[in-house]
Amino acid sequence: MNQKLKTAVVGLGRIGWQFHFKQSVASDQFNLCAVVDPLPDRLAEAHQESGCKGYSDFDALLQNETLDVIAIASPTTYHEEMTCAAIEKGCHVILEKPMTTSLESADRMIACAQKNARRIFVY
Repeated sequence: MNQKLKTAVVGLGRIGWQFHFKQSVASDQFNLCAVVDPLPDRLAEAHQESGCKGYSDFDALLQNETLDVIAIASPTTYHEEMTCAAIEKGCHVILEKPMTTSLESADRMIACAQKNARRIFVY
């Protein structure tokens, strides 16, 4: 790959921090541009380790960043809304399991991805 994919990680809890954040920083294929988390200390730690921007609000991330991929490791109840919003902004989504809370929700997410020619990867 000639160009690094611009990425963000949403949710810097155990999985978001240990897997998505750390792997994005270590990868030569990703440029970690931003993270989203409600904890100011975690945002500061992420900035210190990677130089990325930090947001406490997911909508602010979407308004201010142009990204290729968003890794979502937020609580499952937010997955559908965040995934569809990211896809509608042109991003592919790496989604932490469980994918969502119901089959109907999963179907809506898949339909959104298909409509926008984006991909959802369940991690």
